[in-house]
Amino acid sequence: MKHQSYLACVLLLVAGIACCACEKEADNDGIRKGDYLFGTLMSNPDKAAGQAAVGIGCASLTLRWEEFEPSEGVINTAYVEQIRAQIEQFQSAGMRIVLDFGIHYPPRWATELAYCRHVNQYGDAYVVTQTSGLNTLNGVFNRNVREKMAAYVGRVFQAFDPSTFFAIRIGWSYYAELHYPERSYNGRNNCYWGYDPIALGQVPELLPEGIEPNPVPEWMPGQPSENNEKARRFIEWYLESLRNFQDFQIAALRRHYDGYINALYADWGVRPGQIDEAVAGDLDGLSFAEKYGQLQKGYDHARFIAAIRDPKVVVYNTCLNSNYPYPMTASIVDDNGSDPRYWSPVHFEAWCAEQNPVRPRVWAENDGNDNYYMMQICFKRMQRYNLMGIMWAFEYNLYSNDPNLAQLYEYARFIEQYSL
Repeated sequence: MKHQSYLACVLLLVAGIACCACEKEADNDGIRKGDYLFGTLMSNPDKAAGQAAVGIGCASLTLRWEEFEPSEGVINTAYVEQIRAQIEQFQSAGMRIVLDFGIHYPPRWATELAYCRHVNQYGDAYVVTQTSGLNTLNGVFNRNVREKMAAYVGRVFQAFDPSTFFAIRIGWSYYAELHYPERSYNGRNNCYWGYDPIALGQVPELLPEGIEPNPVPEWMPGQPSENNEKARRFIEWYLESLRNFQDFQIAALRRHYDGYINALYADWGVRPGQIDEAVAGDLDGLSFAEKYGQLQKGYDHARFIAAIRDPKVVVYNTCLNSNYPYPMTASIVDDNGSDPRYWSPVHFEAWCAEQNPVRPRVWAENDGNDNYYMMQICFKRMQRYNLMGIMWAFEYNLYSNDPNLAQLYEYARFIEQYSL
């Protein structure tokens, strides 16, 4: 029955697209006004033609830094040809390509750079090698790491025409998003990641431009400070340093590329008043934003969105279906209320984008491995908050025949419904 429903959906959708295509004018990006962009994450080029037939027009392409540049300055030409073949398949199907540099898959030589790891107040360096995509480098405080990242970006654009890519994802921490490591690590909790030798000012020549050393190097989160002054100075420096890292990434791309840049913002995010609440406790880990790891990871999305000055930098939400901060399990969303602390993440980020005079556009993906009900939430929020579209995580789920996961025919049905 599912296959019959899927076939019927395909026929109806193709007919619908054909009827309305001539009625809509395209904007400067080739997007018909009133249309959405639909795509997948972990896209398989072999499935591109079939997906294009049901209205899926965007494919994600993730490079792996470790594969592209196994030795510094040495490009793996066989890997480049493999990626080029995938690009050709996507292009033949008429897909727009969204590129991820895969900086969260660093080569071994980059992991051996001096002071290349984030370090918390306990002296623990963040090193995760057993889980792919978590082996992140310290691009926030280490200028040498930033230079290697920027050089890699330049080499990618030497290998591939920048105009190939409709959008490029930035964040460049683990899973490609913008943040510090986890609040819990190596058996310790309430971890803040501003204590490596460079961040502490012990190696000042390696501090990136615009970043000062930790203003309270002898103080640790949770320790009392008069009028909470040390806590306030620390957290402002901590969050501004991450904002500086976002600015660096945008600048690194703009040397080569003039298309959309998707700035990835994950999880729930820090909401109004919650930094003050955490500071009042001297960052002891007991405030709401700290209890759920939002502040330790630096999720001050309002700050980062306000810093956007480029109209083609997209506010990109990576948990479109989220109803609570992890690891909470009960919904706290009130999108009809006036308190932004209880808005869904995409609602809050879309509101932040509206406050920015540049008015950056907003795009989103779900948080992955989700069912039909979560897909329905995503489409409703897409429409309500005027998003560019949805990138569904993950493509392979759509072909799984698992009743607990949304399937391709369901995605196609929603695309048809919201494309009318």
